[in-house]
Formats: sequence, C-alpha cells, structure tokens
Amino acid sequence: ASLGWFSYEPEWYDTNNINFAQSEAQSVSLFVHYLSSGRLDSLQSDSKGRATENGNSLVGANDHPVWGQMDNYIVGREKRKQLLLMLCQHEVDRLEVWAQPLSKEGTSSRPKISPDKWIEYARTAFSVDPRIAFSLASRFPTNTHLKAEITQLVQSHILDIRCIPEALPYFVTPKAVDENSVLLQQLPHWAACSITQALEFLTPVYKGHPRVMAYVLRVLESYPPERVTFFMPQLVQALRYDKGRLVEGYLLRAAQRSELFSHILIWHLQGETCDLGKDASGKVCVFSVLFLLETCLIDLESRTAHWFLKVTGFWARGLTAYLMGLNGDTI
Repeated sequence: ASLGWFSYEPEWYDTNNINFAQSEAQSVSLFVHYLSSGRLDSLQSDSKGRATENGNSLVGANDHPVWGQMDNYIVGREKRKQLLLMLCQHEVDRLEVWAQPLSKEGTSSRPKISPDKWIEYARTAFSVDPRIAFSLASRFPTNTHLKAEITQLVQSHILDIRCIPEALPYFVTPKAVDENSVLLQQLPHWAACSITQALEFLTPVYKGHPRVMAYVLRVLESYPPERVTFFMPQLVQALRYDKGRLVEGYLLRAAQRSELFSHILIWHLQGETCDLGKDASGKVCVFSVLFLLETCLIDLESRTAHWFLKVTGFWARGLTAYLMGLNGDTI
C-alpha cells in the first residue's frame, strides 16, 4: 500500500495554504523514521510468528499475501523496503523545498546512488506495479540509467501493460517510427491516453506514421468535441503535416457533432496566415478544410449554416484570387 502511493506522478500544493506542504513533509518524515527504525520488520516478523498452528506455518516462507509467490521473500521484501525508503526521503526533500524555498537550512545530504542501484530500483518498482516505475522516472527525469532500464522492461513485458498509457513514451519514439518497429503494432490494443499526450504524437518528428496517427485519432474520438476545443491551436497546426488528411477528417467529423467545435475551428482557421510563396501547401490546406466545413455544416441548423456561409464568403473569394495568382492569371 505504501509503494502504491508512489504510482502517481508527484504533484504540487496550493501556495495559499502555506502550512499544508510543511505538514505533509513532517508526516512523510515521521514515516521515514518509522521505516528506518526497523519496527516494520519486527511487526511483520511477529505477524508471521502468530500465523502458525501446531508449530506449522500457515503461509509458506516464499509466499507474500499481496505479491504471491516470491523466489526469495526476505530478499524481495528488503528490496521493496529500500525502494520505499528512497522514495519517501525524496518526497520529504521535495516537500520541504516547496514549503520553504528560501530557507537557508539545506536538506540533509543523501548518499549518491550508483547506476546498478538505480537499475535495481527500476526492476523492483516494475515488479510491484509498472506505474511506480513510470512515476519513478518522472521524479528523476535526468537519470539516463533509470530511463534505459525502464525502456527495456516495457519492451520486454509489452503485452502485460497494454492498459497503462504512461508506458507509451517508452516504445512510441521517433526512432521506433524511423525503423517502423514491430512494437508499434501494439497501438491498436493500447488504452487511451490523455489528449495532451496524444497531441505530442502529432509533431513532425513522428512523421505521421499510420499506426501512431490511428491511435491519436482513436484517443481524440474518445473525448467529447467540446473538451477537445481547448487544444484547437495544436490541431490546426497539425494540418500542415497531415499528408494523409487524417487530422482533417477528424476535424470535420467533430464539427458535424458539435456547433461549438465548428465555430471555434472556423475562427482558428481564419486566423492562419502565411506569406505568399512560403508554406503555400499549408495555406491551401486551411482553405480546403474551410470549404469542406461549408459542405458538412449543411446538415446543421439552417441558422448555423447561413451564419457560416456568410462568414466564409470572403474566404472563398480570397482563395480564388490566391489560386489565380499562383497560376499567373489576373482577376
């Protein structure tokens, strides 16, 4: 249960409540002291000692009530204890700095952790819950040894963690896209991630890979269009690299389902400008989406369709002049 608390990424606290972070730091510090004192081991030993009947233990020496069969229960328990102690100490330091950022009293010095120890922490965390390993990497984002080990663990157990979206960055990478890795074949079976994480896969470094794009669109389709409107600027910019016109198709479908989405999309498309001769393909793409929107909105209320046709009339004339200019014609 204690390790499960670290399966979530670290968060910060409201600065309006000055004493809350400090009280949290003190609470975790007390738990660290309790954990370091060895009282936890004695309690577990007593509980195992009581779990006997007629001199025979009811629980096997290698059985754990939560994690089940373990090759070496004592060694496994010690590794989990060390991992929990390290995480709690880091949380205490983090909360104390957050509560008193200008304090001249520095946090207590911690011994340097070797690369082999980081690898052991990663394996231990992953064996308990892969989410703990991912949270561990988010707490120490610059630790290359930790990230490399977690990447290897994810790729080795990829069939077992399909329900964990946090694992995506460890196998959906620009390198995997360039190599068309077989790991990308798991994306159709992967759990939906957050919108922000999905939009990251729309950036040019992922080169519009079909499997990646299909996953992103599946994620976007799982959210109501009104919720996606907050990310409209990123979606409109993604049109510039939408060679397969998949993002365009999603925008049109979402516009048909939501008037609010269609209006906000129109406003963002109208705000897109570029110099003649620079990024002309992106400009034409924006105009094409506007014309397709005009067709799609026929199914909406007549009031909305009339408003749209009135607004886009100017853009239709502008597109005609722009295309004639590209061909060298005069109006």
